[in-house]
Amino acid sequence: MFDKRIIRIIEFALSCGMLLIALLLTIFMFRELYYLALLVTTHETAATFASVAEVVLAFFLYFELISLVVDYFRVGHKIPLHNFIYVGITAMVRLLIAQHDDRLGILMLSGAILILVISLQVLDFRPSKRP
Repeated sequence: MFDKRIIRIIEFALSCGMLLIALLLTIFMFRELYYLALLVTTHETAATFASVAEVVLAFFLYFELISLVVDYFRVGHKIPLHNFIYVGITAMVRLLIAQHDDRLGILMLSGAILILVISLQVLDFRPSKRP
């Protein structure tokens, strides 16, 4: 009985923390949306493809992190592994677009993205039920 109380207290603390993280991520996501609107509508600065793409990918990165929090509550206090891989792919693509000066770095990031995509395929083909 004492153990169940401790577990409930810890789960409540985790849930409060996840809600706080979701709130902060939502604020940052809307900040990126505001930056994107300024970047596109301001005629004083020339918006390059790389700058627009970086802001869009940052927006989607925040969006995916918020979806992680949603899945945490939807699935029952668990986060599926494939969601973390999606976040990793998005973060690496953002880095690839933002820092595209080093050829070896581009090749290494592309290889890392390929490995993550292959791991997603492996996760999709695994049996859904555990033995």
